[in-house]
Amino acid sequence: MIKVKHIPFALAAVLLGAILTTGVWAATETAETEVQFTFNSTLTMSLSSADLLIDGLVPGGVKNSNEIDIQVGTNNLAGYSLSATVGNATYNTRDFMHTNGMAAFNSIDVGSSLAALSTNNTWGYSTNSGTSFSGLPLYSSGSAAELNSSKGAANETTKFLIGAKAGTGQTSGEYNNVINFTAVAKVLPTSLSELTEMQEMTPELCAASLEGETKQLIDTRDGKKYWVAKLRDGNCWMTQNLDLDIPASGLLAANTDITEDWTPSTSGRTAPTATATGNPPTGGNSGYNMTMSYDPGDYVLKNPASWKYTSKTTNLSANTYLQNVSGFTGDYSVGTGTLNSSSTTYSGTSYDTHYHLGNYYQFNAATAGKGASVTSSQGEVADSSICPKGWKLPLSGSNSNAKAGSFYNLLNSYGIASGSSANSLKYVSAPLYLVPGGSVGYNSNGLYFAGYNGNYWSRVSYNSSYAYRLHFSSSYVNPSNYYYRYYAFSVRCVAPGV
Repeated sequence: MIKVKHIPFALAAVLLGAILTTGVWAATETAETEVQFTFNSTLTMSLSSADLLIDGLVPGGVKNSNEIDIQVGTNNLAGYSLSATVGNATYNTRDFMHTNGMAAFNSIDVGSSLAALSTNNTWGYSTNSGTSFSGLPLYSSGSAAELNSSKGAANETTKFLIGAKAGTGQTSGEYNNVINFTAVAKVLPTSLSELTEMQEMTPELCAASLEGETKQLIDTRDGKKYWVAKLRDGNCWMTQNLDLDIPASGLLAANTDITEDWTPSTSGRTAPTATATGNPPTGGNSGYNMTMSYDPGDYVLKNPASWKYTSKTTNLSANTYLQNVSGFTGDYSVGTGTLNSSSTTYSGTSYDTHYHLGNYYQFNAATAGKGASVTSSQGEVADSSICPKGWKLPLSGSNSNAKAGSFYNLLNSYGIASGSSANSLKYVSAPLYLVPGGSVGYNSNGLYFAGYNGNYWSRVSYNSSYAYRLHFSSSYVNPSNYYYRYYAFSVRCVAPGV
């Protein structure tokens, strides 16, 4: 018999009454009163059973315990986290110990994910009814295994059981230990450095962040990480190119900068086209309202401040100015100083992820199929994009230069809104990390001028054939340049902070 004698649980809960505060009525007919109502967060946790029991385990056999329900409820806007550890002062071990103090069922490794318990005399826990098993950290280790969490108010049930496999020579008898469950109310983040995901960004969080604050955040749509930073114009910008592969099924409004799901059947939008991968395609894509995009693979420019380039690349692996970083780690940094012609974006098998080429998108793809309906007048703005929820394509064009979130405002805040050789070095350096990644041509021309110029789409139309972009090279910049919509350019997203 294997059992857990008892399962104590830690409960972080604040149960405070509502407070109603009123001001004093002034003795006039026009008086007002300020009313403030405060309701504190609550957190509750309950277990459907206080015991986990594996009864009838035979030598050479595998068996699971009864499954218990862990119910957690909270009205906390930031949600909760439910975690577990094993052991206490009496059972100071991760193993289930025989009452004789000698024999044991050893815990499997923390963080493992085993489809079955295959090693004799081992045990593990499962939160998916025994589909997979893992090990719990020791209660005194300072870490815990997260079983579940929410991103807002919730009332949820988590299933939990343990399983064990016995060897043929295992000592019979009772094996015991203690499992501890802890539910904690999360704290709302106060700046971007406390975020984990791109989609958690809000204007209030960006506004509260300090200039220069930076962090890698996860895009929940595909799990890719992106550097973001609070920049001098008061907004939060991606400081790395978007690398999202658009599926043929489209994108969801729940995690993308769109008001409704973008699918092949969505009315008012051009249907999505699956991102093409590998070397740029050889077919012509000159339609103004197509939704093509291209994923060239994992490449960086070797020396972005050297402005070395080939005019056309159809085989990226043969381009001597590009470095394939597939399989590299992303922990190299070029530093915060201004780059020069000898600065490299990688060292050994590590690279600076700020300089990843990312994907290339036609204007109508970058605007999530809405660009086709933004054609009637110069300066018309698309209300959608492929940016993560909470982020948008920047503004561009003479009518948008003075507006928050425009390319011009960003560059002007650093005094580099006009082109020069000195300014161009600042474009490709910290904190902007702009990449002169060129563009994907429309008529079999492959990747054009990577290393020579940079192009970033805005969300603003010029007319039915052109849209605004940021365009720069070794001695030139135009944050309000317009170009053919069917060219595929890079994308950086901005989150408003002002």
